Amino acid sequence: MASWSGLWTVVAAGMESSRSILKRAAAHTDTLSAPKASEEEKKHRKMIKKKIYEKLSDLRDNGGNVSLTLHQLMRDEGFSVNKTDLIRCADLLGKQYHYQQALQIYEFMEKLKMPLSPSQHGVRIDRIAQTKGVSAAENYFNGLDLCFKTQSTYRKLLK
Repeated sequence: MASWSGLWTVVAAGMESSRSILKRAAAHTDTLSAPKASEEEKKHRKMIKKKIYEKLSDLRDNGGNVSLTLHQLMRDEGFSVNKTDLIRCADLLGKQYHYQQALQIYEFMEKLKMPLSPSQHGVRIDRIAQTKGVSAAENYFNGLDLCFKTQSTYRKLLK
């Protein structure tokens, strides 16, 4: 029968070797990671995000179309717009009570076939209810796949 001290020595040695393996793996992944964006690139990206938000928030006053504005920014000014930028703009517009523009961003994303998470579908349901009414929100909810009918989407529908 093995002694407890001998067994503990084996376990401790195994733990130590797994720690060293993890340390080596962490050091290895640091050297293989993608180069970090320079400060100039970060400032440029921040300026683009700000300009996109400004253009979209101005649409409320002049009655423009979000989809056309985003296409124009991408085509004429060469901006690249990703899902994160669009969700952020939609959230900011919603906080400023620009519900119609926020909903149009979600519709633009749908045209581009950008996938939404269940919570993002919940926000979209909320925007539909605020702009088009509860029955339109229910219709959208009923058209969702079962995997998107989660607590967050039900909560937004019942709100």
